[in-house]
Amino acid sequence: MSPMKPRPAAAHLMLAAAVAVWGTSYPVTRYALRFVPPYTLAFLRYALAALFFAVFMRGRLRIPAREAGTVFLLGLTGGLGFAALMNLGMGRTTGVSGSLLSGAPPLITALLAAAILKEPLRAWKLAGLSAGIAGIICITASSFFAGGDGTGAFKGDLLVFASQVCWAVYTVAGKRAAGRMGGAVAGAWGVIAAAGLLFPPALAEAALGRPCAAGAGAAGSLLYLSIFNTALAYILWNKALDTVDASTAAGFQFIQPLSGAIASMAMLGEGLTPAIAAGAALVIAGVSMMARAGGRPPINAPPPA
Repeated sequence: MSPMKPRPAAAHLMLAAAVAVWGTSYPVTRYALRFVPPYTLAFLRYALAALFFAVFMRGRLRIPAREAGTVFLLGLTGGLGFAALMNLGMGRTTGVSGSLLSGAPPLITALLAAAILKEPLRAWKLAGLSAGIAGIICITASSFFAGGDGTGAFKGDLLVFASQVCWAVYTVAGKRAAGRMGGAVAGAWGVIAAAGLLFPPALAEAALGRPCAAGAGAAGSLLYLSIFNTALAYILWNKALDTVDASTAAGFQFIQPLSGAIASMAMLGEGLTPAIAAGAALVIAGVSMMARAGGRPPINAPPPA
């Protein structure tokens, strides 16, 4: 029996909740990197989330052996590629800059989905992408002209952008996996595979003498990143992919810069400028148009030979 799919409205709420939580990961990750080195932080984040899945989804994680390659791809792009590159980049750039760059995947995903999954780029989807990108430009320009980013974080920005490319690939691969395994199971296996792939570099980091600093700050940020940012958010995201197409889901990632900016304001005491407010309005409009474009039944590509 195939898993029950959520209704479109419920799927949209799942996507919005997942990306709102993910947006806060950028300032939280930057804070956590004060205590834990980047590969170790990524491994611990996914290892704890994998333990969560093992406990609460036991008996539901059986998949055919032929899905091993898909699981490896999900772990590689959604874990090793995404989290490790993001952590390396966030050690060099600012929380605001990382949050702003999280608005990049929708365009990349929409183009990949059109090429690989044959998802059409309808007028509403193109309009939503345009509005969201315009909103990101407004927010980025405000941050740049305020002098908050500087040029020294350029390498960090490139690493964070590379992590967003990995996430776009993960979304397209996850759409196919959700159609065959169910979204929650695909999300769980992706996290488990990510933990396995992140273990060797984390072990090498420990061998090189990069210790972790124990304390309430390290423990709290790690638990937040593991349980909320990884386990629960990945379930919501992949479960929603049972219903909506990949490019529509990616459009909801325009919410990430908003939640990241709000979290940065709360943590760093930054103010809300008119440009950021205008960008927020454009982002919300873009998400609304992407959701409207996803109202029709999704187009499922055939499984690979």
